[in-house]
Amino acid sequence: MLGVVLTGGIVSSMSNSPAIAIISLTLGDNAGKLTYNFNPRKPEQAITVSGELGGQAYSETWAVDQQKQQVSITGALGDNPIAVTLSAGQKGFLAQGTIGQVGLTQVLGGESDFSQITTTGKLGTESLNHNIAVTQDEDQNYHLSVSGTLGQSTLEQTATIARSEDADLQFEAQGNLAGASFTMSGQLYAAQP
Repeated sequence: MLGVVLTGGIVSSMSNSPAIAIISLTLGDNAGKLTYNFNPRKPEQAITVSGELGGQAYSETWAVDQQKQQVSITGALGDNPIAVTLSAGQKGFLAQGTIGQVGLTQVLGGESDFSQITTTGKLGTESLNHNIAVTQDEDQNYHLSVSGTLGQSTLEQTATIARSEDADLQFEAQGNLAGASFTMSGQLYAAQP
């Protein structure tokens, strides 16, 4: 879903207009549907997410503080609160916080053009590391390839972001996240400036 956040943020920032992405996903036996709203004109609600995952309500808000160079991500999955702060550093970003009762510490770095993103850190007591490679094909479609580990488990995902007849962009992804199969599909619509 990082690809959705990056793409929606870039599209709405470039046009300085809102955008919306509607995503359907499955993780193992759990299905869900999420709606992402991107609004570059409202930094305190730059990104809002609502929907449901596995039968539980899901909400998330990304608030941007330009002065502090950080993003606060708050929300909940059912009764489990989400509170993560993403701070800019000299060589990347530091994500710290909690997802439910599980702590998260993650360092994100990579190439300035986002062609390669690397992360290292911990989710609870397990190490969490992954690499994201972004390529573009001759049809101007973007392909994301994610590989990594959570403890001893493998994380693998491939995603395509392409132009669509029905929307501005179409997302398709599949993979395996720590033993659970993962699929995602959706569309992004940019508001007219």
